Amino acid sequence: MVCPIIIIGFFIEFKSSQKSLSSFKISSTIDGFSPRKLKSNVKSLSEFLLTGINDIIENHKDKITSVRGRGFMLGIKCEVENTLIAETALKNGLLLVPAADNIIRLLPPLNTEKKDIEEFFNLLNMTLENLPR
Repeated sequence: MVCPIIIIGFFIEFKSSQKSLSSFKISSTIDGFSPRKLKSNVKSLSEFLLTGINDIIENHKDKITSVRGRGFMLGIKCEVENTLIAETALKNGLLLVPAADNIIRLLPPLNTEKKDIEEFFNLLNMTLENLPR
């Protein structure tokens, strides 16, 4: 199944000190995009993601303590300040979102590949190992 995606955008034209609002519509099709394919991808990789995060927790119990959530919607409970982890991660090229209750929120794209998750594990490990005391 191929799903069309409609993108609606607006731009402003400036002509002789007059503003006129024009709109344009771009219709494009993304080949290979199917909801079933994305669901299957999440189902197959979510267990790999959860197992990997739990392995990292075992190695860094003094910094992160648990993971919660389902599928690709996960939160990592932090023992140290989540903002400190997020700032250190950013220096390593990893963007993390601090959330309430000292949680790091994870919500990767549904089309994430295994190699992307493996790189996430490497960067998260590097971040936790290099956290300032």
